[in-house]
Amino acid sequence: MPGDIETCLTEVRCKTTSGYGSGYLIAPDLVLTACHVIADLTRSPPDDLDIDIRTIAHFNARLPFQKAKLIWPPPARWQELADLDIALLEITPDPVTKKAAQPIHFGTDGLPRDKMLQISFAGFPRLMTIRNSDNRDVRQLFGEAAPATGVKQNIYTIDINKGRPAKSDEEWKGASGAAVFSQGQLIAVLTVKIVDGMDDFSAMRLDAALRDPDFRQRVAASQAAISTKGAAESNLNLGRLVCLVDRDPQDSAFRTAYRKLLDDRRVRPLCCLIYGGARHRPIDLADRFALVTIPELRKLRPGETSPFKPINWPSSEVDVTNGLATLRALLWNVLCDEDGSEVPVEPAAFRERLCDESRPHFFVSELSPTQLTAESAVLWSAWLAFLESVAVYELSRPPLHIFLVTDATRAQIEAWLKQITPAKEVALPSFAELGACKWIDFGEWIDRRVPKIVPALAAEATQIKDDLESELDQMLGGPREFTASDLKTVVRKVRRMAR
Repeated sequence: MPGDIETCLTEVRCKTTSGYGSGYLIAPDLVLTACHVIADLTRSPPDDLDIDIRTIAHFNARLPFQKAKLIWPPPARWQELADLDIALLEITPDPVTKKAAQPIHFGTDGLPRDKMLQISFAGFPRLMTIRNSDNRDVRQLFGEAAPATGVKQNIYTIDINKGRPAKSDEEWKGASGAAVFSQGQLIAVLTVKIVDGMDDFSAMRLDAALRDPDFRQRVAASQAAISTKGAAESNLNLGRLVCLVDRDPQDSAFRTAYRKLLDDRRVRPLCCLIYGGARHRPIDLADRFALVTIPELRKLRPGETSPFKPINWPSSEVDVTNGLATLRALLWNVLCDEDGSEVPVEPAAFRERLCDESRPHFFVSELSPTQLTAESAVLWSAWLAFLESVAVYELSRPPLHIFLVTDATRAQIEAWLKQITPAKEVALPSFAELGACKWIDFGEWIDRRVPKIVPALAAEATQIKDDLESELDQMLGGPREFTASDLKTVVRKVRRMAR
């Protein structure tokens, strides 16, 4: 779970239906809970539901329950959406909720699909009733869930590690509605049922609700109101976030390779060759890795990024010995913040700096098609061998070196790679050539990806969406394939007009 979760844990009760359960404050004005906590799933709820909530932050401040209103599912769609058993309650934001709410990563993007998810949740079950009072304390449990089990029904089946009673006498009533977290991401809403006299813990997948535009946009808009934002977020704008437009084949290949390195006991360097036409902007993919992909995989705090440090690749005319010496010197300067220290001979010294958490370990180099020569292939092979010699000393984190090649064809890349001598201890995954985006990718980018990654830009994205779409349509002569450069040009133009 994210830090300071206790203040966001929420009691939910409905006087109209005598419902009681748990919830989670996901924004200053929004609480996430389960539908069945407040109403019967089989019929539309009354229009005058009397709902109130109290967060732990309110309890600590000795404040009473606060009024809440059901806003999702709306009454007109209750029969359609109630089976998801996920609800949003709107509250009036106050100083307490504004301080308590925090940025949240919603859904399962970036989580492993090939092993058990380690999960946790915390709620207010009846068994935690405080003696001689009407208050209930918090009960937190840990368990695991198989990623694919129950996917057709949008549920997770949860196996509790310990602390689960053998039989139920409704002592766990009130835990339903709790937020379920895995590796810091909010992935589901808890449901506790009695099956054959036994407690059955399951959870409704949040990804199912996030597919609904109304739910997704409402959550994104409320998250944007959170004042606590990462320092890097203030430097982001829609132009830079063009890097999020469809690059899924390359991003997926990178995620697979990098996640494997993070999971392996033996840490190895990773080298990636990203290539495509200039208008497809290979450099944007490196920016995407730094802003989104790597922070998600490493479970960094909201706003933390993993910037790449440039290493200028020598020209094709430089011989291998001098070229490798230049690269070692450039790497050492980056690792030592250009303090002028002498470049060491032993790879162990590089290993020490690469394992230092205060120093960079992500690097990027740009190559032109004219550098894809037999000589540069020998130099690249020597560089891989050098990285392998560093890895022998047991790295604590995987160094990453991305090579960007603009305007090279797939045939050129494949022919050049055949001349490379691979290094056993250096991962070298294969990537597809960057290509054009389909028209549908624009809608996916503006409606889903931008609000999810930077909620603070959700309002601006919604406001200028029609103008962006119109300008892009006019530029292309209709709704057809476009390049990352096309989209970036349109974004810049519309933002200038908006000023």
